Amino acid sequence: MTDSLILAGDVGGTKALLGCFTVEGGRLVGMREQRYSTTDHADFSEVINDFLGEDRGRVSGACFGVAAPIQAGKGDPPNLAWTLDAGDLQRRTALSRIDLINDMIALAHGLGELPPESFASLNPRAVQSPGNAAIIAPGTGLGEAMLFWDGERWRPSPSEGGHCDFAPNTKVDEALMRFTQREFEHVSWERFVSGPGLFRIYRFLCYRRGVVEPSWITERMLNEEPGGVIGELGIAGRCPICVEALAYFARLLGAEAGNLALKTLALGGVYIGGGMVPKILTALKREQVLFRAFVRKGRYAEMLATLPVSVVLDERAPLLGAARYAADATGDR
Repeated sequence: MTDSLILAGDVGGTKALLGCFTVEGGRLVGMREQRYSTTDHADFSEVINDFLGEDRGRVSGACFGVAAPIQAGKGDPPNLAWTLDAGDLQRRTALSRIDLINDMIALAHGLGELPPESFASLNPRAVQSPGNAAIIAPGTGLGEAMLFWDGERWRPSPSEGGHCDFAPNTKVDEALMRFTQREFEHVSWERFVSGPGLFRIYRFLCYRRGVVEPSWITERMLNEEPGGVIGELGIAGRCPICVEALAYFARLLGAEAGNLALKTLALGGVYIGGGMVPKILTALKREQVLFRAFVRKGRYAEMLATLPVSVVLDERAPLLGAARYAADATGDR
């Protein structure tokens, strides 16, 4: 057992999850973890320094998965006030090595660290085949990534596909797009397939149906994350509009997951991650709303109907993936 530690983190739009790990016999062993609200801190180095404490001298390497494209060791998350620079973070934290990677790349590396029970299949007809795979993960934003099969293993590659143009498929979708264009000049898939997107769908349905929101729901949404409230009430069946919003969200998530599967030819399967997804799994499975939208691709429907589609149940997967990346980078295996 080595005395050195691996520092890892999953940095999203609203939270940052940090963890310390050792490596024993090639396996990651978690020592401790802590969750931070990103809005409570001026910059990320403040979070790192608070978390490390007396363990700073034991850290042999660090890696953070960040919800942003990473270029030359720098990331500017679109849903976060921080700008992250690996070199600057090293100076401010006195760590010898820090790697920044895209959060979907971290999730990709984390898939191999999870046991089979950490996945829920959405396709009972799935046929497992070697080949490319893809990841889609709604959260504060919409993350997407590709896993290219090199004949022996997957090679993750980042994407900002969540910011591509939204494509309406129905008259209601067109109305949703027009509703959203009053707020945003560019309407992307992220505007709907995300936590804030679920809230946006809910507001659209209230507007379309002429529903006046009950005061007790308004009060909850003022004090809690609105998407979480909608998910909870929709799963419990306590609010008809929330139930409808969840079903709509599931359909759009399935449609974009199918788009991603076609763009990457993901014969190896599609993984659906993100912290909000396990909480609404019941809605995603209900009447196979998500999967029916996934396969509704005309001439390629039959091919998509055989692809594995799995929900990642462990929201710590990106944290584990960042730890694995840091362990490999430092040779601490």
